[in-house]
Amino acid sequence: MLIGVSRRTSGAWISAYRELDHNVAYKRCNRSSVAMFPTEIRRFASTLRKLKELREDADYNPAASFSRFDVYQQILDVYRTIRDYEQSPAANRKDFAAHVLFKKR
Repeated sequence: MLIGVSRRTSGAWISAYRELDHNVAYKRCNRSSVAMFPTEIRRFASTLRKLKELREDADYNPAASFSRFDVYQQILDVYRTIRDYEQSPAANRKDFAAHVLFKKR
């Protein structure tokens, strides 16, 4: 969003892709932190948080179990969330990207 999809092989795009601190992004996607964003962005932030939690559960909890149906439902939810996010105004998506990428000073 900030660098442009046509530049996916550029150093800037690769750097932005690799430098996202998932813990910082997770913290900045909490409800109070994204309250000023429109519904599509808030839902995207909530989905990011939920997926990070599920991935950590899958990776680090040997007792974790996921049914095929639950995984399918998660995939559908993510698909809808991304679709809605991509339909929101570019300015809102850029603001959100800056919110999760850059430190507040």
